[in-house]
Amino acid sequence: MTPLSSALPRLTRSDSFLLILLTFDNFGKVVKVRTATPGEKFTVDYKETGYRANKVAGYIGQFGGDQAIYRIKGTNNWLYSMGVKVAKDIPSHYYDYEHFSII
Repeated sequence: MTPLSSALPRLTRSDSFLLILLTFDNFGKVVKVRTATPGEKFTVDYKETGYRANKVAGYIGQFGGDQAIYRIKGTNNWLYSMGVKVAKDIPSHYYDYEHFSII
């Protein structure tokens, strides 16, 4: 993973969406960790789009067309992009291109 700037972005839970903290089990299945409280703030260090973000959208039932997930710094927990307000955007990593080879 590429090092990011020292000023990592902060996310705040949007009041209009239910925000669930998620993780992935050993088989790649989405697992709920807990529900965020309104106004709760998180520091994130990675933004991912593609297969796993689409899996999360399916799990939650909210498709925005350009969904992404953000990893909470220092954990293996993720937040879905539709439920957050981003203070500063970070580069997006496309899961499919980084984990599969196309021949």
